[in-house]
Amino acid sequence: MNAFRFAAGATLASFLAAAMPAHAGTSLVIDASSGAVLSSENASQAWHPASTTKMMTLYVALKAVRDGKIGLETAIPASKRAASQPRVKVYIRAGQEVTLDNAIRIMMVKSANDIAYVIAEGVGGDVESFVAMMNAEARRLGMRDTNFVNPNGWHHPDQQSSARDLAVLAMALMSEFGDYSDYWNTGAVQLGKQVLKNTNGLVGRYHGINGFKTGFVCASGFNVVATATRGGRTLIAV
Repeated sequence: MNAFRFAAGATLASFLAAAMPAHAGTSLVIDASSGAVLSSENASQAWHPASTTKMMTLYVALKAVRDGKIGLETAIPASKRAASQPRVKVYIRAGQEVTLDNAIRIMMVKSANDIAYVIAEGVGGDVESFVAMMNAEARRLGMRDTNFVNPNGWHHPDQQSSARDLAVLAMALMSEFGDYSDYWNTGAVQLGKQVLKNTNGLVGRYHGINGFKTGFVCASGFNVVATATRGGRTLIAV
């Protein structure tokens, strides 16, 4: 799941090879439609997910929208706790409001830790309740190697997942919320006068790419979950 080498001009076959880590670690490549495993290395090994955590934050938020518990145009005020989150962040101020739609876009493109907390508080009422929702969804989806402590992926020794579980989560997002795919494949988002570029350098550069999320903490190194479609076939690489 760390130290991936993706070649922008690679064929679909070499996409599989490029998805493997440059040194021993964890990785998984699956067919998104069937779930068939095409390549695997230590796929169930527990690992620090870093900002790939935000995929579950997205999942829980979209499920709340689908269930009618909150609307995408609902304005959510930032708390002092959210505003005080460490970088990467967009420096939202306590009391400043952002719609859930814009918050999701900023979180997925910029990987903003402060905005992930805004979403958690807006959807769950408080961060702790939202994290409980994250863990409940993880169990329901069969993410057996996963435990969440926070919604933004900031390192905590008890926050963990695996390549297998993140692939399961990517499949769930794609199958249940495909109509919202622009949340995970947008190349940039406007924030005031700023243009925030996607932290996933594959978006807009790798032919056929259609998401998902990157992450980094010192304990894990660089992580990525990526999906690509060529010739009518979609693969998920973690």
